[in-house]
Amino acid sequence: MIVIAVIVILSALLLPAINQARGTARATMCRSNLRALTLAALDYTQAFDHAPAAVWRKEGPNSGITTMQWDWMVQPNGTYEIGVVGQRLDRPISDFSCPLWTESQPEEESGEPPFTGYNYNTSFIGGEAPFPAIGFNAIRVGVAPSGWQHTDTTMFGIGGWSGGTNRYMRAPGNHEFVGGATCCAGAQSFRHIGDRTHFSRLDGSVGISAMPSNGGHDQGYAATILDHPNNGFLSDDDRAYDPGPR
Repeated sequence: MIVIAVIVILSALLLPAINQARGTARATMCRSNLRALTLAALDYTQAFDHAPAAVWRKEGPNSGITTMQWDWMVQPNGTYEIGVVGQRLDRPISDFSCPLWTESQPEEESGEPPFTGYNYNTSFIGGEAPFPAIGFNAIRVGVAPSGWQHTDTTMFGIGGWSGGTNRYMRAPGNHEFVGGATCCAGAQSFRHIGDRTHFSRLDGSVGISAMPSNGGHDQGYAATILDHPNNGFLSDDDRAYDPGPR
């Protein structure tokens, strides 16, 4: 009985340390993934005349509409494969998956490719080019590297809102959409080690933040859509997201 009691006590003492070590290892892997994603996206800009990869666009309609996302490419028949950024990764599947994100994936019958846990700055860097463009006339076109005056601008992060995760990082100024709800669904998850989030910058470096902002949005959106402070923006305004003049 004494031996069993000692084992129980030691296990109780060691378990937090083991979990902390695992969490630290996952956090290190996440930061490595974010850096790899950023370098792959920068390689894309070099290959395509300094045009950043779109977060989301559609091509067609001659042989059906193909959805081109930064992470996945969805064919007209519903099958999907690695997208334009992932094609430049040495380990596309493992580098795509945030080890700190464990939310549910889309239902198989939905035809949606799996989430990676990461999202990409669509307000200023990637942009969106839907087809057809009805209702999306105000979407911002991605800023090319020639317009990057601040390379500490965020490029990728860990997506999070009350519905789980997202592929589309949006600045709190919400320039590309009228509704604040859509903007709040493009925030970052601060549910990771020490209530922090990770993000990568245009210069390839990786940062950590423990200060989720509601971006000045209505408290209703902040509570129901954003689920603040579990999720939030990286700055109160567009400063963390806009590489242009400030």
